[in-house]
Amino acid sequence: MPAGYATGLRARVPLIDMPTHLRYLERRLVAAGGTVERRAPVVVNCSGLGAPELVPDPATAEAIVARCTWVRPELAGARVVDHRMGLRPARPRVRLAVEELPGGTRCVHNYGHGGAGVTVVWGCAREAAALAPA
Repeated sequence: MPAGYATGLRARVPLIDMPTHLRYLERRLVAAGGTVERRAPVVVNCSGLGAPELVPDPATAEAIVARCTWVRPELAGARVVDHRMGLRPARPRVRLAVEELPGGTRCVHNYGHGGAGVTVVWGCAREAAALAPA
């Protein structure tokens, strides 16, 4: 254990790179005979925060690297290849609701899963899709 740590935990957990995962899901859909349509009679809000712009923050990135280097000194001087950011807002209860927007557009809210979003994606997507117009 690094100095300053009384205990530790080691676990193998899945890591999902969302852009890669979404391309994989789209390929599966097309292979099964489905198509992807990009139109907007409905908006599905999965951000939970009004979809703010997600841009890398150099200070945050530097702080993350510093903490990682403190735990694993061999990372000192490692080159940062890319920045990925996302929001995983959690709520006491997932929000799955419909809101009618001006002009007749329907907004389906589906957020608040926290870090469990990928775990429960299939069931939540099915429920959210049922709230969208046909």
